Amino acid sequence: MKIKTKLILSISITIFFTCIIAGMSYNFLHMVQNRAEELVEFPIPSIIRLSKMSNAFLLSSQYALSYRVTGLPEEKERYFEQAEKFENLLMDLKVVLKYGTPEIPPEDVPLIDDLLGHWQSFKAQTNAYFLQKEFGTNENVDDILFEKNIRGIVETLDAYISLEQGEIGTIHNEINILTDRASLVIIIAAIVLLLIVISLNILVVRGIVMPLENFQTIVENFGKGIWHKRAEMNRKDEIGTLSTVFNSMANNIERSQAILEARVRERTSELNSKLEEIERLKHAAESGKGKGEAGA
Repeated sequence: MKIKTKLILSISITIFFTCIIAGMSYNFLHMVQNRAEELVEFPIPSIIRLSKMSNAFLLSSQYALSYRVTGLPEEKERYFEQAEKFENLLMDLKVVLKYGTPEIPPEDVPLIDDLLGHWQSFKAQTNAYFLQKEFGTNENVDDILFEKNIRGIVETLDAYISLEQGEIGTIHNEINILTDRASLVIIIAAIVLLLIVISLNILVVRGIVMPLENFQTIVENFGKGIWHKRAEMNRKDEIGTLSTVFNSMANNIERSQAILEARVRERTSELNSKLEEIERLKHAAESGKGKGEAGA
């Protein structure tokens, strides 16, 4: 496999796993965001609406009782003002929950029914109080039922708020679970990615860097006259090709050097032979000259 291919493959693997981690992180964050949007979309606004309803109802019942005692017209006006506010909030709640349709959550139906029933009874009793107070009529006024309606509405609103708070707690727990799970998955994925990167780096070092360092050492030694060592040739990449070329060049140089040294030795031997011949001739000449002078 070519070095370029190896590098591209290692980079591609790293990018691939990085994209996987990024995708997983996005999915978990998207799930958390969706649950958080559900939390903001209904339970929290619903609790605010129910709190306003509870406050409006308590004020309206307080003003109704005050008018029954004092007979002050402003108390009656305040009652109708708060009663209208409560009724509008109740209608908004029915619209939001899609009351009367199959889409309403089953656990909300009995609470809405209780609120509507107690509210209608409360209004009827209050109107009877007002007629009795203003005109002295013999309206059927049931104090026990009146108080029962007040308690019923207050308890129903409290139960409804508790229900919404429980839903908030459930969503909050789900968000915590999703967040913890996302953190765990991201940590594991990051560790896996780190191990992959380390493994790829080790493979790159062992497959590219170390062979290049060994090749560099062989080339430097060759330049210093250590000609018998050769580069590794059992590779099918650029380093293998370079090793083959270098080994061929080194063999040629070593063979040429051997031939040159053989020729030098041959020339040296020939010169030594000729020098020896000259020395013998010189020695013979000197010997002949000595004998001639002695005979004379």
